This record gives sequence, structure tokens and C-alpha cells, in this order.
Amino acid sequence: MKKQISRTIYLLSAVLIIAGISFTSCKKDNTPTVVKSALADSLTTTNALLANAVEGVAASQYQRGSKAVLQTTIVSIKAIYDDPASTQAQINSAIANLHAAVLLFKTQAIVPIAQANLVAQWTFSEGAGTTVTDLSSNHLVGALMAGHSTIVGRGALPTWTADRYGVANQALYFKKGAHIEVPFQASLAPAQITISLWVKVDTIWANNYMISEKWWEGYKFQFQDGNKPFFTFKTGDSSYNDRDWNVNGLPNDHLWHHIVVTLKPGEEDFYGDGIKIYAWTNLVGTGGINTSLPNPQTFVIGQEQPNTLTGIAPADDPSKYGVGYFKGSLDDIRIYNTALTAEQVLSIYNLEKTAK
Repeated sequence: MKKQISRTIYLLSAVLIIAGISFTSCKKDNTPTVVKSALADSLTTTNALLANAVEGVAASQYQRGSKAVLQTTIVSIKAIYDDPASTQAQINSAIANLHAAVLLFKTQAIVPIAQANLVAQWTFSEGAGTTVTDLSSNHLVGALMAGHSTIVGRGALPTWTADRYGVANQALYFKKGAHIEVPFQASLAPAQITISLWVKVDTIWANNYMISEKWWEGYKFQFQDGNKPFFTFKTGDSSYNDRDWNVNGLPNDHLWHHIVVTLKPGEEDFYGDGIKIYAWTNLVGTGGINTSLPNPQTFVIGQEQPNTLTGIAPADDPSKYGVGYFKGSLDDIRIYNTALTAEQVLSIYNLEKTAK
């Protein structure tokens, strides 16, 4: 009987002990579970993006220095992921911050521009000779010309000079009417336009002409008083628009600057060194640039009109007699038949400021 009681007590004790252990193991843990899987996936995706990204100046590459910025963010986010004390709120915030960093990184991609929109591109990379080659599919070859005989101090042809990188004979210097003439093609009179070029001004004056296509009858791009870029065009319904970039002109620093003007229906924008300077939205007339130019003229770089017309006033305004010409250096001139976006203008600036 005693053995039976002892056996019963032993079994009961065993049950209680087991029950106690079981009870202890089921006790609630108030420490919240932190889920990091989403952050892990984001880090994996971002690291892959960074590894495959290439910095450079070509389309779809990334601006130099952009990878280092994203890498710094990845390192700081990884530290949060690895920290066992990180809370769910910190993990969630890290995911959002990483996502924002990726979006910012993607804005640093070099934006491709459709080759079909390129009307002309003169890089002045010939280094010698009396012609310049157009790299677009239009093959608009330009001839170097001396100024018209009526220009005081008329000089020689444009001369080969160092470009903005200091490389000899990779840009052209203009003075005393020296200019380039390009035989007219209809592609040079688009309704919408972007003109992009690099410029180093020697002398500030009101008739510093860079580009002219039939002058007031078509369009012209120049510097006026105060060294302000200025664009004029005649619309299809014979309205005139004269606009400058509405702020202080370029400094008289004798340095290279990237200047762009874009025109689309209802808006004309100016850019300087990759930054939008001013947007005009009060244009008059309709139809953009007059694409049906009566008696279209030779396209001119560095002078108001071609030599055959310099000194001859247009019939609609005898006061315009065509003696303006550029004083300084020009390089890498592009013309597009569309108004490029701010991102595309910036991509050209970033492309051309670093390599040729």
C-alpha cells in the first residue's frame, strides 16, 4: 500500500513538474517581432542597380559621382538592417529612405534624345581646313568665310582655337565678320527648335550674332546689351517674338559657357550651363517658326546674314542692314527640331562639359 501511495505521489509530482515546464514555455513574450525581409529585398535590388550602373557621358549612363552618393546611402541603411536593436519603425523608415535614394539616383541618368530630332551638329573637331562637318544625317557642311567687305576691319576666316578643355584647334574663333555659311535645307527651318552651343564671348555688344536663318524673317540667336542671350523668330502668321533670358547677362569672364534656347507652342525657354534661366509663356502669333520661308537664305554661324546679303536691308524694314557679327569663340553647335526638356538639356551639358 505504501508503495502504491509513493508511486502515485511520484507520478503526480512528475505530472506537476511537466505541467510547470509546459506552463513556463507558453508564457507570453512582450517583445514585438521586427520584420526585416522587405528591407533585405530592397537592399538586394539597390545593390544590383548600383553594380550594373555605369558612369559616363553616353545615353543611359549616369552622371559622374552619382554612384558614390547612392553607395553612401546603402551603407547607412545596411547598418540599420544589421542592428539587432532596430525597431520596426526604423526599418520602415529605412525602406522609405532607400526608395527615395534610388529615385534620386535614377534622375542622374543621361537622358537619350532621339537621333531623328537632330537637325545638325557641328563639333568643330576637324582641327584645320575651311569646312566643318555636320554629324547629323542631314550632312550640312559649312564653309568658313571672311567677313563682308563693308565690315570695318574685315578680317580673315574663322581661326582654329583651343576648346573648353584646352585642346588646341578644336573650336573656332570669330572676329571682324568671320563666319560659317551652310547651304539652306528645309530641315533648318523647323516650327519647334532647340539651339545648343558653347560660347566664350570676347566683347560685349548688342549685335553679337551666333546663329541666323534669314534673320528677322526666320530666326536668330545672339547676345545683346548686357551680354544677354536673345532669340528672335517670325511665326507662320507673320508675328514677331523677341525675347532674352530676362536676368543679368553672362559675366564678362572670358570663360566657356553652355547656352541653350528651346521653342515649342506657347513657350520659349533659356538655359545657361545646364540650368533653366527663364521660361517665356507670353509669345504672340501661332504656328511656331515660319517653316515656309520665302526665298530662304544661306544659314549663317557667326554673322547676321551671308555675305551676299550683308549690307542689304530687308524690304519690310530698311533700318535693318545686317552688319552684326560674333566676337569670340564657338563650339559644339546642335540644332534639334523639337523643344528638348530640361532633363535633356542638362544631359547635353553634362555630356559636353566633361568630354568631347
